[in-house]
Amino acid sequence: MKIYVMRHAKTVYNEKELINGSLDDDRLSPAGMVQIPELIEAIKGIRFTTIYTSTMVRAIETAQPIADYFHVPLLKDSRLVEVDLGSFNGQPWESTTPIFGLNSSDLLSTCEYNFRPYGGESASDTQSRLASFIASLKKKPKEKPLIICHGGTMRWLYFMGTGEKYGRIPNGTVFELDA
Repeated sequence: MKIYVMRHAKTVYNEKELINGSLDDDRLSPAGMVQIPELIEAIKGIRFTTIYTSTMVRAIETAQPIADYFHVPLLKDSRLVEVDLGSFNGQPWESTTPIFGLNSSDLLSTCEYNFRPYGGESASDTQSRLASFIASLKKKPKEKPLIICHGGTMRWLYFMGTGEKYGRIPNGTVFELDA
């Protein structure tokens, strides 16, 4: 099954290089709102029947105008939320470096992290919830989904679909993956 996965448009936290994991639910920035028509234009050649989005505001603010434009159902799924980085949420990307040796973006790219000691989730937690989501998609083989989620979530979906790890994913990036 082919799936299309898009990272939400820019947020204020993205622009300030702050960690906006699953606890800090910031909105799209003015630049992010300007991205929406560009994202619609970029996916006009993709045929999808449904949009799944994270339950987080920034993903919904990206997904809703796209669903409206293409006249497709928008389904919210909490399994698509961003990685929970616990007490690092809202902190600068570099705040993880003293403990993990990598900034938060590089750390999420490894798909090998454990934020449980900091009130967050581990890589296996993220992988489990996304595997559950993909399993539910596979029960709907006629569906052609567009999934709008987050950078950390997309890294895992990419890894699960290709077996390869991926670095930083700019806002608005779209991947075609095998589920």
